Amino acid sequence: MKKTITLFLLSFIFISAKAEDGYDLWLRYKKITNVTVLNKYKAAIKHPFVIGVSATTALTQKELSNALSGLFGSTVNCNFNSIAQSTLICGTPDQSSEIDNLSDKLNLAKAGTEGFVISTQLLAGKKGIIIAANTDIGVLYGVFHFLRLLQTNQPIENLNIHSSPTIKLRLLNHWDNLNRTVERG
Repeated sequence: MKKTITLFLLSFIFISAKAEDGYDLWLRYKKITNVTVLNKYKAAIKHPFVIGVSATTALTQKELSNALSGLFGSTVNCNFNSIAQSTLICGTPDQSSEIDNLSDKLNLAKAGTEGFVISTQLLAGKKGIIIAANTDIGVLYGVFHFLRLLQTNQPIENLNIHSSPTIKLRLLNHWDNLNRTVERG
C-alpha cells in the first residue's frame, strides 16, 4: 500500500513539474502576486505611450506591452493614441514636445547617447512617469530598467533615476557563444 501511495505521489510530482528551458532568462514577465503592489502599479501606469517610428521604438513598444501584459495579467497596449491621457511616456526630445519641454529639468544633456532618465513629473496637471533619453537606444535601456523595478516590486511613486554608461561599448554577460553553442567551464 505504501509503495502504491509513494508511486502515485511521485508520478503526480513528475506530471505537474514543468521544465524551465531558460529561454526567457530575465525577460520572464510573471504576474505580480502582491495585490497591493499590483494595484499601485496599475493606477500609476495608465495608457503607456512609446513615442517614435524607428525599429528600436517598435521593439520598445512590443517589449513594454509584453512585459506590462504579463506583469498585470491583462493585455496592455503601448501605442495609445492620446498622449494627454497617458501616465507613462517614453521617448526623446526630438519625438515629443512634452519631453523636449522637460529636457532641461530632466538634465538629459548628461545622459549622453545611451543614457536615460526615469522621472516622476506633472503631465498635463497629473502625476506621470517619463522615461526619456537622447536616442531610441537610451529609451530602450530606460524601459528595461523600469521593468526591472516593476519585477522586483520597487516603489515607483517618486522616481528620479539618471543613468549614463561610463564606457561606450557594452557586452553581453553570459556564456552563450554567438554561434549558439554554450561553453561549460
